[in-house]
Amino acid sequence: MKIKTIITASMLAGLLLSGCQAKDPVKKQATSASNTSSKVAKQSVASSKQVSSTKKETPPASEMTTVLSKLSAKLPEDDSTQNNGEVTYSQFYYQNDNWHWKMSSKQRGTIIGGKVQSLTKTDASYKLAMVTDSGEQYQLTLDYDLDENAEYYTVTAKANGQSVKGTYILGDNSAAWTAGVPTTLRGTWSTDFYQADTGNKKYPYVRTRFHFSDQSLVGNTNTYTKNYTFGMEGAGWGANQDPEYKQLNATTYLLKTHGVNGNLFEVYLAKLNGRSLSLGLTNAPATFTKVSSSPTKSLGYDDNPAKNLTENQVEDWISRHITDFNHTTHDVKKAGYMFSKDKKGILNIDVRDVDYKYTVPSIGFFRITKDGVLEAEDMADGGQSWYPVSDDPNR
Repeated sequence: MKIKTIITASMLAGLLLSGCQAKDPVKKQATSASNTSSKVAKQSVASSKQVSSTKKETPPASEMTTVLSKLSAKLPEDDSTQNNGEVTYSQFYYQNDNWHWKMSSKQRGTIIGGKVQSLTKTDASYKLAMVTDSGEQYQLTLDYDLDENAEYYTVTAKANGQSVKGTYILGDNSAAWTAGVPTTLRGTWSTDFYQADTGNKKYPYVRTRFHFSDQSLVGNTNTYTKNYTFGMEGAGWGANQDPEYKQLNATTYLLKTHGVNGNLFEVYLAKLNGRSLSLGLTNAPATFTKVSSSPTKSLGYDDNPAKNLTENQVEDWISRHITDFNHTTHDVKKAGYMFSKDKKGILNIDVRDVDYKYTVPSIGFFRITKDGVLEAEDMADGGQSWYPVSDDPNR
């Protein structure tokens, strides 16, 4: 706008000097452009000085920097805490050798802000001592689980005569949320077996599976023996219902779920890399692999090779789990296998210890389901139920 004003003023000055005659318009235009260039050059120098004075500052290493640097993007408020449709924005930023925070909205501008004086960690949150530009001191409560790699935070504060509370999702780009889950994620994803951190000697291995459906996101972790024999099925992770998502780029999705009261329950940052998926979980390995298009497969695989095994391969598979299936250790001298199929086409295997002279005691009855899961009959309830043993014939 300043440049346009200078040009107009110069042109008017030229017209006044030459009266109402324009005998040499080219010359007058050249003079005007020269004057403008000179003024623009001066203005560029001033702009350069201004940019250098507001260049990005690097905060010193500290606990405060570790926490707040992860929250330095300007983020829109999640709809779970919005009031009357007003979207507030939250941002922590480092300026003039101090960390600051500001909450604002399009309707009201800056609502609350100020300089961070100190940060103290409590059991479930951080307490920030704040001071506004006018000198009012107040406390900001920051609910953010850095240790669990949380993907959202909540701030609560009271200053400038008003109380505020808002929840903000990291990475939120203000685009609309879509109900359900992306088609490419729908189904069951699984980790490989990994060492448990519980110190349980009976079940030293675990495996985590994550189930994506348009109704819920559910994760569960099962335990396994040293032979990778199934131990216990883990419970699902809370009320992850009514999922929504938004696509951040070609391979990255932001997903959120809700609790029974409709409040924000959990947020996941899902990153695809070929057939691998990263969810940023701290209680499981970094990557998952898709094992089924069904979102309910806690055991088995869509393309499980266990569905097409020879009898020798079945014997080899059972032999690796025969000493510790169904929560019990078994002392087996020499196993013998007898195969049959029932009316539904399910393969049944009667396994007996044949290294006895006069008796052939039963070790157990096994079967392979249509999903390729090896199961053993549970004799504790009179053989009325079956218990999973393994779903991977290669382990």
